[in-house]
Amino acid sequence: MNKLTIRDVDIAGKRVFVRVDFNVPIDEKTGVITDDGRIRAALPTLKYLLEKKTKIILCSHLGRPDGKVVESQRLTGVAKRLSDIVDQPVDMAGDCVGPDVEQCVANMKPGQILMLENVRFHQEEEDGEPSFAQALSRLGTSTLTMRLLFLTDVTLLSLVSLIIFLRSPVCYWKKNWIHWAG
Repeated sequence: MNKLTIRDVDIAGKRVFVRVDFNVPIDEKTGVITDDGRIRAALPTLKYLLEKKTKIILCSHLGRPDGKVVESQRLTGVAKRLSDIVDQPVDMAGDCVGPDVEQCVANMKPGQILMLENVRFHQEEEDGEPSFAQALSRLGTSTLTMRLLFLTDVTLLSLVSLIIFLRSPVCYWKKNWIHWAG
């Protein structure tokens, strides 16, 4: 199966918007991540992007906040765990769209990682609002969509509608899954 991969795209030094599935289990009492397997599954792609000195913009959801900000479903703890794993800072944006986020992205340096706030804090994500997809697309120059195909709802805007606005090469483990699935 011939699919475009990140090795087929000139990404060196560019901003790369990566839709990841960091919907990890968190202990309700302590707020501690109990299984970081989904974070670790993204490492081969993230390491490649870091080697290429890209500006990595990570977009994920956590839980089901139904379009409202839920403090226990912020991605701050996920950004901290990723920072510990990759042994470098992972900056946290206060939202996933808007002028403040666009400014954060504009100020990024090569090799920097920015975690956007929970995309599901916006009802437009689940409603499939094209203007929301456009706002997300302004953050990157190419898109890598990484997701566990059998565990995620593929109708979510940030997983599907962005391909209208951005080209989407396949990340490493997704390529392996496609090869395995035939």
